[in-house]
Formats: sequence, structure tokens, C-alpha cells
Amino acid sequence: MTYQATLSGKYALSPYDYKSYAWGLGVAIFVFAFGGLGIYLYRRRRVKPFQEVRFSESA
Repeated sequence: MTYQATLSGKYALSPYDYKSYAWGLGVAIFVFAFGGLGIYLYRRRRVKPFQEVRFSESA
């Protein structure tokens, strides 16, 4: 990717910038994956099992 400035010359991103983007993407994927897994396990743990209710009209 190149940028054209109003002055003569061109600007291109350095390899260090790309490494920084890669680290940021890796951290974001890690956070979203484990955050989603944590939310899923939390919600699954809070589901109460079904219990049938029986009414006895003779009592």
C-alpha cells in the first residue's frame, strides 16, 4: 500500500507496522474466542433442568 503526499516522494508502511497489526489481530481473536467461550459456558451453567410439576387435587 502506498500513499501519495502533496510533497514529492511516497510513503509505504514499514514491516514493523505490519507486525504490529498482526499482533493486534492475534490478541483480538484470542479475546473474542475466550470471551465467547466464557459467555457460552456461563449461560449453559445457568440453565435449570426441567422438572415436571404434578398437582394432586385430592390433597
